[in-house]
Amino acid sequence: MKTNRNIIIILIIVLAILGSILWYRELGTNREVPKRAQYVYIFQLRGDKNG
Repeated sequence: MKTNRNIIIILIIVLAILGSILWYRELGTNREVPKRAQYVYIFQLRGDKNG
């Protein structure tokens, strides 16, 4: 009975840690894109006019 409770508590803690890591990574991807990357993206949208 006590071991089941301990296992459940450990699983909840592990899930909380994994969830917070994933949430932190999501926040990190929302940073502003550098101007050079924006230029390359716009260039790719236009396509290659010479080819």
